[in-house]
Amino acid sequence: MCVRRAWVKGVMLGVLVACGLTAAVSAQEAPGRRRRWNPEEMRARYLERFKEQLEVSDAEWEVIRPRLEKVTALARETTISRFGQTERRRGRRGGDEAEAQEQSALAEAAEELREVLEADASTPEEIQAKLTALREAREQARQDLAQAQAELRELLTQRQEAQLVLLGILD
Repeated sequence: MCVRRAWVKGVMLGVLVACGLTAAVSAQEAPGRRRRWNPEEMRARYLERFKEQLEVSDAEWEVIRPRLEKVTALARETTISRFGQTERRRGRRGGDEAEAQEQSALAEAAEELREVLEADASTPEEIQAKLTALREAREQARQDLAQAQAELRELLTQRQEAQLVLLGILD
């Protein structure tokens, strides 16, 4: 039940992020003209919405923002791995080549399992080893997410915590 609940929260967070990004892009587009995708600009808008919803000062935001970014990044990573995709594989990473090659342990384990499954000569032992590695990486990612959520929660008022629970950022 707990895994299913975490999966649902991950999906909800993914939908929330997608809706927020889609709305931000469509609101900025001029009629008849397509804007170029700018992930940093979308990320900034996404975070600005959180700042507004939490009703924090600039000084408070500078303390809260890094922890919120960490939670959302970890939540996104666990959601992506659940659907069997990695950002590198989908070609959605921006930036330089070194950044594009950087992957979390979870994304790397998922990619390695995928490669073993795609290989015709893979043995059951190889598959089991990669499957075990993926499960361990996924469990570590869940623990990292829970820790990051606890660290964020330490900074919030009860109202702010409730707002982030409603948004699916916190449990």
